[in-house]
Amino acid sequence: LSDTASFRYVVAYDPAGGFTTGGGWVLPEPGSAYPGIEPDAKVNFGFNVKYDKKSGEPQGEFNAQLGDLHLKSDSMHWLVITIEDWAHFQGLATLGSGSELYSFRVDIRDGDIYDLGADRFELRVWSPGEDPTQAEPLYVVTSDLGGGQVKIHDG
Repeated sequence: LSDTASFRYVVAYDPAGGFTTGGGWVLPEPGSAYPGIEPDAKVNFGFNVKYDKKSGEPQGEFNAQLGDLHLKSDSMHWLVITIEDWAHFQGLATLGSGSELYSFRVDIRDGDIYDLGADRFELRVWSPGEDPTQAEPLYVVTSDLGGGQVKIHDG
C-alpha cells in the first residue's frame, strides 16, 4: 500500500439514453485565456452528438470559433446525459490549421428541463498528449449562453 491515491474516471453510459444538439455563442467569464485568443473574445459553437445505434460508439461533430482559432472535432470518445439537466461529451479536435489533436470536453446544461432559465456552456481544452483526468486544461470557457440554444433530447 502507498500513502498516495490514484483515481481513474469510468464513463458509464446508455447508448439509448438520448442525444444532444446545440449552437450559439458565449462571452468567456473572467479567467478564460489562451495564447492568441483575446480573453473577452466571443466563442461561437455548434454540435450534435449521439450514440450510433449499430456500433454503440459516440459520433457527431463539435466546432467552436475561439477568437481567430477554429476548434474542430476529429473523434468522440464518450457522451453522458445525466438524469438532471446536463450532458457531457469528450473527444479529440484540431485547433487552428495544425494537425495535432487536442483533448476537449464540453458540458452543457439545458435550462428548459427544470425551468432553470439560461442554458450553460462549458468547454475545456487540453494540450496535445495531456490526459484530461490528470492535467489542468490549457483553455477553459464557462458561461451562460449569450445567444442560441442547447438541447438534451430523450432517447
